[in-house]
Amino acid sequence: MATPLATACRLLSTLEEFVSQEEILLRDQAYTEIVHLREHAVPVVERLCELSQEFTVDSVFRLRLEDLLHRSGENFRLLTSELARRHEELLRVSEALGRLRRMAPAYKTPGNSLAGGSSRLNAAA
Repeated sequence: MATPLATACRLLSTLEEFVSQEEILLRDQAYTEIVHLREHAVPVVERLCELSQEFTVDSVFRLRLEDLLHRSGENFRLLTSELARRHEELLRVSEALGRLRRMAPAYKTPGNSLAGGSSRLNAAA
């Protein structure tokens, strides 16, 4: 049976692989896949937290963990900024759609819709 430290090191290696995959997915802008990857990482993190109470962390393990936390934090900051950017983009699209809806009646002729009939713009051409 493996010692708690050996198991924790194996789990840490798994998390390092998850973070590496996440970095690749970030470059590819595969945000949905990142969510799934983070969901798969949850049990590994939970088990690592459970094991952490059973052993004394050596300096090599601590350095690997600090590096992993730094990289994961950078990924999270990139995801957060991308989410904010996409949110702003959606707001702009929503505002433009609202303006279009308010303007659409001006281009309709009585009894005709934009989809089914010709607009005043088309009739003038």
